[in-house]
Amino acid sequence: MRLFVPVIKLLILLAGLSLFSTPVMAQDYPSRAIKLIVPFPPGGSSDYMGRVVANGLKDELGQTAIIENKGGAGTLLGTEAVARADPDGYTLLATATPFAINATLVKTVNFDTVKSFDPVVFTGAIPLVLLVNEKSPWRSLNDLVEAAKAKPGVYTYGSSGNGGSPHLATSMIEAATGIQLMHIPYKGSAPAVADLLAGQTDLVIDTVFLGAPHVKSGRLRALAQLGPQRSVLLPDVPTMQELGYKDFSAVSWFGIFAPAGTPRPILEKLNVAINRTLAKPEVVETLNAQGFFIFGGPLDGAMPRLKREIEVWGKAVRDSGAVAQ
Repeated sequence: MRLFVPVIKLLILLAGLSLFSTPVMAQDYPSRAIKLIVPFPPGGSSDYMGRVVANGLKDELGQTAIIENKGGAGTLLGTEAVARADPDGYTLLATATPFAINATLVKTVNFDTVKSFDPVVFTGAIPLVLLVNEKSPWRSLNDLVEAAKAKPGVYTYGSSGNGGSPHLATSMIEAATGIQLMHIPYKGSAPAVADLLAGQTDLVIDTVFLGAPHVKSGRLRALAQLGPQRSVLLPDVPTMQELGYKDFSAVSWFGIFAPAGTPRPILEKLNVAINRTLAKPEVVETLNAQGFFIFGGPLDGAMPRLKREIEVWGKAVRDSGAVAQ
């Protein structure tokens, strides 16, 4: 029996060291560059928000934060890369609404949206807006609803693609108002809006970031904003809630996620750094000017919010009948 005593002592020592390893790791974190994977091509709103966070992490934590755009497969390529990364805080996911949508939309993936990630913080959102051509006879949401109820399935709407947030948000409009529209999916938001401008479709739902310039030029008309509050880019356009649709909310949100198992002290350090970044006056001014709402919030609020988003968008997926392409 005495032969085993040193082994037992060694195991106890190792166990004791492991108890102290996480705080030590968090204290030294970060000691090298942090990589933020954005599962979208460069230039979009997700990429923009990711770069705001990356710059903030560099300022707050003193280490370079590098953006890696890894688009493809409806954000699945970049998302899976983070799910498989070491949970050490050095590889993060800077993603958006499709992250929650894919939990229901895509049946076979190599990760679990909830179990494979530790949410750090939801950084913000851009509200969606319902747009029609300037020559449309509809001057209000009620005009659209009355016309669509008189001719179910006749009026068309374009979207950025099957299962995207504009498609699913339109499905939410249909469910809330009791109307039925005909979906025309495009390969991206730009061609969907282009055909609306050309009068080829009857309406489009997309972000205020994309729609506001056309509204201000007079080429498009905004009937309703889908977020819980009005955007500064379209201050005269009412929200769905203001128009009587209680609790209606559909926004394109953004958030930062880490691989599951990342030590809590590291998650807390990241959460604090990002919240400080989002509170800086120059960041607030810049994001607001681009149409972003700023979120932030405590670490413990991130997972409940993710689960709510999965539930909301999952219902829209089921109601719309959308399937992954």
